[in-house]
Amino acid sequence: EVSSPGISRQLITDRDFVAFKGFAVLVKTYAPFKGKKAWTGRLQGRDEESLYLNQKGRAIAIPRQQVAKVQLSDQE
Repeated sequence: EVSSPGISRQLITDRDFVAFKGFAVLVKTYAPFKGKKAWTGRLQGRDEESLYLNQKGRAIAIPRQQVAKVQLSDQE
């Protein structure tokens, strides 16, 4: 039996970030980053330094040490 992850599924492993590239995600930060603690957009990936989102055609790089949680979202 195969089921899809719930909309509130949290992304943790590198495999999660590869599998859900292009999906809408909600990113929460420990402290405000550029004035916001919650970011939504399409997951572009992550590397050692940053997590990358696409927000309506605009690329956003959020430093990984500021990222508290990343989860799938039903809105972009």
